[in-house]
Amino acid sequence: MITLLSRFIFNRPLIDIKFKSPYWLKHLISGVILYPLLTLIAFGQSPSTEFKISPVPSWVKKYPLPELKKNYSLDLALVHSEAQYNHISKERFIRSIFYLNTFEGLNKIKSFYASYEPDFHKLTINKAIIYRKENSINLNSQLHLEHKLHEKQIGGEKYDSDAGVYIFLNQVRIGDMVELAYTIKGEQPDFRGVLSIQHKIPLKELIGTSYLRIIGAANKAINYSTSPSVNIKPKRVYTNTQNYFEFIYTNNEVDIHSPGIQIYVYDSNSWKEVNEINLKNFQLDILPSKSIYEKVSKLTHKLTTGQEKINAILNFTQNLFYLEYDLIEPKKPDLVLKQGFGDCKSKSLLAVKMLECINIHAWPVLVKSTGIKNSLLNTHALIFDHCVVEFVMGTDTLLFDPTKGPQSRSVYKKDVSTLRYGLRLIKNNAGLSKFNENTYRRIKLNAIVSVTDDLNSRKEEKQKSFFRRFSSFHRVITVVSLASVFLAFLLWRIFQIKQKHKMHLKELTSELKRLKTEIENIKSQTQSNKP
Repeated sequence: MITLLSRFIFNRPLIDIKFKSPYWLKHLISGVILYPLLTLIAFGQSPSTEFKISPVPSWVKKYPLPELKKNYSLDLALVHSEAQYNHISKERFIRSIFYLNTFEGLNKIKSFYASYEPDFHKLTINKAIIYRKENSINLNSQLHLEHKLHEKQIGGEKYDSDAGVYIFLNQVRIGDMVELAYTIKGEQPDFRGVLSIQHKIPLKELIGTSYLRIIGAANKAINYSTSPSVNIKPKRVYTNTQNYFEFIYTNNEVDIHSPGIQIYVYDSNSWKEVNEINLKNFQLDILPSKSIYEKVSKLTHKLTTGQEKINAILNFTQNLFYLEYDLIEPKKPDLVLKQGFGDCKSKSLLAVKMLECINIHAWPVLVKSTGIKNSLLNTHALIFDHCVVEFVMGTDTLLFDPTKGPQSRSVYKKDVSTLRYGLRLIKNNAGLSKFNENTYRRIKLNAIVSVTDDLNSRKEEKQKSFFRRFSSFHRVITVVSLASVFLAFLLWRIFQIKQKHKMHLKELTSELKRLKTEIENIKSQTQSNKP
């Protein structure tokens, strides 16, 4: 889901100059694991005429070319970074200018990659220029392009697709300044007209000025928030028809050692609006289908307690393969059940619908895997990168991550990542919820939810886990106590035996004395009877 949200909020890296990234490794591992069921198709070159140089859109503001310095510390210096978003026309314009400082920098920019989503995006190249001393070389007629399409198919049906354009720059030399710009038009359908941008400041590569400009509708205010280390105030311009919003900053205006520097721009006024958007995409009002009921019945028909049934459903969803999907709208539960694949949203929705079949109240929760910082609590943007499930069992409310596992443990022992805040996808929910973890990672509800209480299964779980709930200290005390009782009993028995033997010895001594006396009497009578 990280890749999904980065694309969704225009934060996916649209430039690939062969810097190290684990992105390819994730897809390689997924492809190896799912090879028998998942078909990956990549189409190579397409005619370069498809990507002829097109004029820069009229709404784009023209920023000046950077003035080069004599010395740069980087092999490939990003001297100009520019991102302009037109929320009215659903376009984004990306412009980057690089300076090739060394031979290593020359190798790094042999090719430039711009990616997009072919199902709802259209990409056009606007500029490809080499500045060499006093001359500028426009690559309109010499531009070598290669179109790539990467499509995932499951069972002969398309699951997802990515596309991109490689711009090959074989003509560049050390000391050149290269300007590249392109426009992507279109919007993902589940975006639903909401403005939500997460713009990352390119500190490691940036040596120069970076520009961020947003054009929104005049009837809705544009809001923003930044990482604590960013002290840049935007410039705002209002007209009768548009609302301009502009950031201009250089790399010395932020703390380069501060991790995760972001600028969030959004037009939502509350978490309630974000919740309503996601409720439309998840369609939680749709009842579970017949096939889902049949699957739940098959999984639970030999089980007697509610907790065992819940655990069977949770284990089943964790055993489904995890596969990324690039929209925030999840796949339909029936499709996930049929194909055996799903991303975090799709697997969460399936788990919710399966739990509904046994009258367990559950709902998806949008979270940020690294935790939502306090500075983002009032940032009403799409800051989430993961989805989990929250459900009610008895008087307990628990979190469950369907992408973990498989975890063959009891319901209370399912492991979840430490999550501070999340957005519960429940009707009329107007804010983030804070999760307070206690024993067995149970979650305290901030709101009261009417549910069916499964007290019998909860009581049985407590009985089964009675001895498991002792801590190590309690176990030691128990062992010591039992040993003390046994030792006391053993000493008491030894004392009893000793006393018994003492009495027997006393009786024997007394009997010997009596016999000795009788012998003496008999001996004396015998002597007196002699003639």
